[in-house]
Amino acid sequence: MVSYDISKVWSFLPTLVQALPATLALMVLTTLLGSAFGLVLTWAQVSEEKVGAGLAKGYIFTLRCTPPIVLLFLVFYGLPQFKLVVGSRYRSLV
Repeated sequence: MVSYDISKVWSFLPTLVQALPATLALMVLTTLLGSAFGLVLTWAQVSEEKVGAGLAKGYIFTLRCTPPIVLLFLVFYGLPQFKLVVGSRYRSLV
């Protein structure tokens, strides 16, 4: 049987609190960028320009049909092949 020691949780609490501002800043940044990108995609989909609407619909269809684990594999193993992301520290940020 696994026993849990609550004192270990309390020992990591200062580290978690120290990382909280960076975590919240990253959350706000990704929310803003994701919302802006979503607005652009929505605008492209409803626009009368056929090329922009087709690209937006194709991008959305591709991401909807791709399992998240495949996207993670592409980020962690695919991007370093193109020298776009170097090092494990930067891969964890992506």
